[in-house]
Amino acid sequence: MKKARNIVAILLAILILTGVTYHTTGDKSQAEQVETTAEIQQEIIEPPTPTEEKYTAEELDLLARIINAEAGIMSDEAQQLTGNVVLNRVDDARFPNTIKEVIYQKGQYAPTWNGAIKKEPTQRAINNAKRLLEGERFCDGTVVWQAEFKQGKGVYKKITEKINGYTYTMYFCY
Repeated sequence: MKKARNIVAILLAILILTGVTYHTTGDKSQAEQVETTAEIQQEIIEPPTPTEEKYTAEELDLLARIINAEAGIMSDEAQQLTGNVVLNRVDDARFPNTIKEVIYQKGQYAPTWNGAIKKEPTQRAINNAKRLLEGERFCDGTVVWQAEFKQGKGVYKKITEKINGYTYTMYFCY
């Protein structure tokens, strides 16, 4: 039994030494390949750095201004839904295909003709506009109507808020 153990130990020692010798005397190109593979894997794993914004400063400003003018005093939810309707319209074939054209489409947004859109937006309106432009969505893509009354094919959500003694109601419709 001792003899068998000694033989196994000798064989293991030979295998280990051979493996070590092989790896230490292996050609340099194999080591370079391993290093290159590691570099390639690292490049693939690292997330890409953003090279450009998903939106322009003008789009952010316009969306924030219309949010502020339409729902500035209301909750974040009302502001987010208001902005979401603008973006849904951009994506809907029945409406123009840019934020600016949607907002300034004749007869659609009162702040464009009553001057309210000229007022500087609050930081809250800007933050809500950024969230939307960066991809967050707060309602279904078919919600393209927002007003103080029902319109379209049905109501997605009705928001009623009491603020400073006044009651504000806004409908978001299909």
